[in-house]
Formats: sequence, C-alpha cells, structure tokens
Amino acid sequence: MSFPIEIIKIYNIKGIKEKFGRSLFYSPKKEKLLNGIEFAEVNVPNITLWLKVNGQFSDSFSILKGVRQGCPLSPIHFNRSINDFFNDCLNNSVKIDTEYCCGELFADNIVFCTPSSSCMNKLLRSVGKCAKDNMTTFGINKCTTFAVEHEKSKFIHREDSTFYLSGIAISKTNSYTYLGYSFSQNS
Repeated sequence: MSFPIEIIKIYNIKGIKEKFGRSLFYSPKKEKLLNGIEFAEVNVPNITLWLKVNGQFSDSFSILKGVRQGCPLSPIHFNRSINDFFNDCLNNSVKIDTEYCCGELFADNIVFCTPSSSCMNKLLRSVGKCAKDNMTTFGINKCTTFAVEHEKSKFIHREDSTFYLSGIAISKTNSYTYLGYSFSQNS
C-alpha cells in the first residue's frame, strides 16, 4: 500500500515557529526562502519536521545537528557545504599535460588526487579542519586510499604511508573502481 506523503517544515525564526504547508527551499546567502518570503534570520540545522500521510500528521521530529540520510534537506546541506572541502585542493593537485587535477565530486562521493603522500596528508588535514568547521563527519569505514605509481618509479616497492582523516586511519586498497572505471596500482 502506498501513501501520499507531504513534508511539512517548521523553521525556527527568532524563536517563533512558522508552519508552512508547501515545500520551501532555503538560500543561505540571501537569507530568505526561495518562494520570496524574507526573514531576518534562519537557523537551518534547527528544523522541526512533520510528515503528512493520508491527511494525518506524524509526530514532530527535530534535526538539531546536520541532516539524517534520506532527509529531504540532505541534498541542500550537501550542496551548500561540499565545495568547501576543495578550498586547498589546487595547491596539492596533480599535473596532467597542461591541466591540474585535484579531485572529483560526484553525487555524494569525493575523490582527491595529489602528486605525493605529503601533499595528500596536507590536503586531508585541510579537509578535516573544514569538516570540523562545518560540523560534518565522514563515514571513514567507507573511505579508502589508493596509490597509483608509474611503473618506472624507483619508489614502487616502498611502504605506503597510512593516511588519516580527522584522526582516524583510512584503509588502503590495491585496486579501485570509480564510476565504472577500474584502476590498479600500476595503471
């Protein structure tokens, strides 16, 4: 059985709760809701939500820190904060022909590329600081590191360093598939 679900959002605005029966999207730079209703202050992480199923409201629930997976605000929060993780990226990027590549964003995945272990450590420290500043956490158990070395490299048999994100070790792998493309250690 399927139910029509309508999401009702309650925004805490200067301590006054306003209830809207239609979808509203927040624009953090303009400090207004995109349907044209302006407010002096909107505190995005402090939102109370209800679900309306077959005309009946669910119990309310609050989002006090970040957003839960599956929450309708997840894409908005993600898009608002994701670019901050690339702030220091170009300073640690890999040169490919005449272009520089520091990584890739796709859906909810981030890939970083650096020319050396020391650059990766520097970038991950920057990313960890950015995550702390944005009150964001990573699923470290879903993260992995992958070293690609040129087959003629004199360092091919050296021990890879372990990388850390927010003080937690990131696992290593010898092969990696990204968006359908497979990479191996010497590719």
